[in-house]
Amino acid sequence: PNKRAGPETGFTLDLGCVKKAEGVRLKNTHNRQYRDRSTKKFRLLGSPTSAEGPWQTLLEANLEDSRQQRPPPIKQLMFENPQNVRFIKFELLEF
Repeated sequence: PNKRAGPETGFTLDLGCVKKAEGVRLKNTHNRQYRDRSTKKFRLLGSPTSAEGPWQTLLEANLEDSRQQRPPPIKQLMFENPQNVRFIKFELLEF
């Protein structure tokens, strides 16, 4: 949704089976030709059993403002404590 952030704003990925998650590669957005959007702060959570949780925090980090990047770079982030997960939840905390 427009102009919304918080734990209820984001998406959940189903990896299809339990895998050891050691990190993630992300590419920030900028809303195509308008270049008026960019994720600032986010949190990744993991669950081995359900898209409803229980969740364990994998990472909380900031991304660079991508609105003027051409193209926005892919950023690789490693988890401090790799975990076995099937579901990864992305929470948009600030934009």
